[in-house]
Amino acid sequence: MPITATKSKDLYSQNGYKYILNAYFIENSVNQANNTSNITCRAKLTSTGASWSSSQNSNLTIYWHDNKEGYDRQVATLNFSSCGAGITKTAEGTITVTHNDDGKLSGYAYAWFSKGGNSEYTPISGGVQTDLTALTPIPRGSQPSINSWPDNSPNFNIGDTITIHMNRKSSAFTHSVYFNYGSTSVQVATGVTNNCTFNTSTIANQLYQLIPNAKYYSGTISVTTYDGSTEVGTNTCNYNAYVTNSNPVIGTSSYKDNNSSIVAITNNNQEIVRNKSTLVFSVQNLQAQNYATLSSCIVTFNNVTKTFTGISGTTVSSQDVTYGTVNLASDEQATITLIDSRGFTTTKTINVTILDYQNQYSSITCQRQSNYYTATDLKVDCTYSSLNNKNQITIQYQTKKTTDANYGALTTINNNTSYTIQLDNNYQWNVRVVTTDSLGTVVSYVLFVDRGIPLIFFDRLLNSVGINGFPTSEESLEVDGVNILKKILGTELYNNSTGSKDAITLSESTANFTYIEIFYRNNDNYYNSTKIYQPNGKIAYLDADYPYTQGEGYSYAKKTSVQIQGTSITPINYTEMTIMPNGATIQNKNNIYITRVVGY
Repeated sequence: MPITATKSKDLYSQNGYKYILNAYFIENSVNQANNTSNITCRAKLTSTGASWSSSQNSNLTIYWHDNKEGYDRQVATLNFSSCGAGITKTAEGTITVTHNDDGKLSGYAYAWFSKGGNSEYTPISGGVQTDLTALTPIPRGSQPSINSWPDNSPNFNIGDTITIHMNRKSSAFTHSVYFNYGSTSVQVATGVTNNCTFNTSTIANQLYQLIPNAKYYSGTISVTTYDGSTEVGTNTCNYNAYVTNSNPVIGTSSYKDNNSSIVAITNNNQEIVRNKSTLVFSVQNLQAQNYATLSSCIVTFNNVTKTFTGISGTTVSSQDVTYGTVNLASDEQATITLIDSRGFTTTKTINVTILDYQNQYSSITCQRQSNYYTATDLKVDCTYSSLNNKNQITIQYQTKKTTDANYGALTTINNNTSYTIQLDNNYQWNVRVVTTDSLGTVVSYVLFVDRGIPLIFFDRLLNSVGINGFPTSEESLEVDGVNILKKILGTELYNNSTGSKDAITLSESTANFTYIEIFYRNNDNYYNSTKIYQPNGKIAYLDADYPYTQGEGYSYAKKTSVQIQGTSITPINYTEMTIMPNGATIQNKNNIYITRVVGY
């Protein structure tokens, strides 16, 4: 039933008429969350027989008074200047009131009539209040918080000792505190007033088991509030219990060269030979912590990541991964990372020793003595990677005439040492040099040695001289195979003392010469010549003019254009113009005769 209270009081006018003044309230509703009640308060004034009217207003007011605020609060008021017999005047309103922290509140409604004017029929001023009445108690269970108050700080590490604050609403309240996880609720304390502590290490293993794949567990702490022996209510706060100090463990990590043929040379599987060794990484005694499982293990080296297989469960005794060959010239660090099911990681670094290695290369000289004799000097200067003086080089050579199909037997020689070998100077030769290191790398070279070429040679049969070579033409002086006399005197490509005005054929192609000179005459035996640079494919202009003189009384111009192509020179356009005192005549005649062509 709603909580209500009412009380009445008689008021009288000056001439003795009775009026009834009533105070009343009713609790409409309760808001537990806000710790409030909504109340309607009403004041009524009823005339039992008299009526009155006045020039001034009287007023009727209803107030609310409770033991929390401690003063009268106006809820509603009514102003009026007259009242008929048997009529009731009412002032009514609602108010929301806040309970005390313990959820309790008591109060009363207070009605007051204030007379206005001097009418002897108007009741005199007066008031009445209901009895002090307790409203509905509101359960006010304390709201717990962790490590701070009043706001909750939910995060802590598993194993921490936490403080649980009650934030109680009344000093009379006591509490029972429970820590909840999974389907288990552990009583932390009872009879708690303000706060208590809880060492979470006592349930650490249980929490770890609940979260093998997560970094924290989320649960609640519940607090039941008592007022004496009466249970007021139960409230909770959330917590996040974080896993710490639980990174997986890498017992040991190592590497080795797994290429037995390379280890046989270096005598040390901890030395990795560039592009030759097979690098293998190993991990031992891997362990997950606090009920996590192992997820994966990787190694990163030289910006390349490899993944170990067989990583699972809570422990792994040993596992390898093959990285392969390494293209590095100097030592480099490898990083091994172990990851568990919670995403926690552990890393270890290993310094990998690298021995730089490159294929050998050689500087070779192979030269006939005096550039002519059969005796030929051979020297091979081979540069190779020492691998801490563990690498050795073998140098061999074999020879054949360039016209032969097969080489002779291999002969071993020392590095950076001069040897004299015999290569018949009447022939051209190939010399093949083969270098082989301890790792089996073979690098070979094929050299060409020309037949013996003297510094100067007199050829009695050709009546010629060769410098740095043998002459090839009669009556010539040749240097490095170039006929110097031809360079100076040129090569006669055509000779006809009479000359030809038709197409002529040359003894060599004009493409073989830097320039040619064409000698020619006209039919009046006036001679001329023309030089053409880079002649092949060009058109040349040949002319032989006779100037005007007073004695002769005339002049003429005879011109021909010729096409130079390969071994031919062909006329393609020609004219003859004669100038007389009475005018000029032009005829289509070719009177240009080519007598000689020389190439340079």
